[in-house]
Amino acid sequence: MIDSSELVGLIQLLLGAHGPSTWPANVPWPMHQAIAEFRVDLASTRTLGLTQSIDVVPCPGLGLKVEGLDGAVDELQFLGQLSLHDCGFYSFWSVTAGCIPEYRRRVMRSDPAEAALLHCAAHRWSALAATSLKNVRTAVESSGSTSRSATPMRRQLVAPALR
Repeated sequence: MIDSSELVGLIQLLLGAHGPSTWPANVPWPMHQAIAEFRVDLASTRTLGLTQSIDVVPCPGLGLKVEGLDGAVDELQFLGQLSLHDCGFYSFWSVTAGCIPEYRRRVMRSDPAEAALLHCAAHRWSALAATSLKNVRTAVESSGSTSRSATPMRRQLVAPALR
């Protein structure tokens, strides 16, 4: 399993390669999916100085779960590089603005082939995160338009028969 500090560095590189600036906290699958796909591309080149491979396991809630990734996000929050904005159902992670330039410098210092892989994975993560963020924000709002009347049609429990 990959070390937590290496995953922290990988997340920082992806954020520096124009990854998402915000993503939903209660919908972590885009980050796991993008890094799982990135692992396949990374296996062919073995770059970025990762000493161990990224372990991916099937997970019913995420599809593919990258082992240790949630702990790496928590570590970034502890370091003050990510902040969790809690707005009830719409809680989301955001990158601290002062961290982005350093992340981008690290990407620019990397090999061009590595930078290309990072940009592809970061854009994939951004696209998946934007889609999931849109779905989370519009899910509650759009449910009202699916009903034809003001009275909600919900299945009621069957009342017990009176004797």
